[in-house]
Amino acid sequence: MLRGSSALVSVFLCSVCLVVVLTRSPAPSKKRPCSKDIIIKVTSLKKSLLNQTLVNCTLYTPTIEDYKKCPSAAFKCFADEMIVLSEELKISGLTYDLALSLNRMLKRLAQSFKQPESDCHQCELHKEESADGLLEALQEVLWLMNSEFCQEHRT
Repeated sequence: MLRGSSALVSVFLCSVCLVVVLTRSPAPSKKRPCSKDIIIKVTSLKKSLLNQTLVNCTLYTPTIEDYKKCPSAAFKCFADEMIVLSEELKISGLTYDLALSLNRMLKRLAQSFKQPESDCHQCELHKEESADGLLEALQEVLWLMNSEFCQEHRT
């Protein structure tokens, strides 16, 4: 009789464990890229450059198609160009902290996309645009990314 109850207890415990495992929520997946804060900073930087004729530079600018094919490389390029823009702002005597902040945020965002970059363009192969053109393209790419990964994508 002791054997029978031991077997019954073992079966019961196994079934309880199975129920717990099956009903337990899956482990949280890696956080998907979603950034509304970056859009706010890009908009702020665009507004601050609106009437600035002192900043006369061209920057390598990825497109939405570049983002779709190689999101990590596109965001790395945007990040690198924020360094160039910050230097141009500094030379012109304008505030450049926002561009440096965007650089850091875009680098982190680029790291959230894990994919090979063998078929991706180097940043220097992208079309050159004005600072406003770069920020406009970045804003469009961020809106697209957020529409894919966030609940609300426009601020």
